Amino acid sequence: MSNIKHTIGEGIRGFVANFMPTLKESRFVEEGVLTPEEFVAAGDMLVHKCPTWGWEKGEEKKMKDFLPADKQFLSTKGVSCVRRVAEIMTNETDFDVEVE
Repeated sequence: MSNIKHTIGEGIRGFVANFMPTLKESRFVEEGVLTPEEFVAAGDMLVHKCPTWGWEKGEEKKMKDFLPADKQFLSTKGVSCVRRVAEIMTNETDFDVEVE
């Protein structure tokens, strides 16, 4: 079911994107939307401050020409999900935490 929702949502976003120009001036305060430059700057700060985040280039057919090829989207890895955290918190065995 979620796969169907994702596919429909992706189709709608793709259709709408054909009619919306890429922002040239910031409208973050007024509308909460970023220019490509603001997105990259915010992503760079996130990656710098939170090492679990990183830039991805993604599939070539989905790349946006207004973003750098190696900074198409952000992803996070190695973050415990709520279920895993709950399991760790209720587990009575000792465990070691690695800190980089």
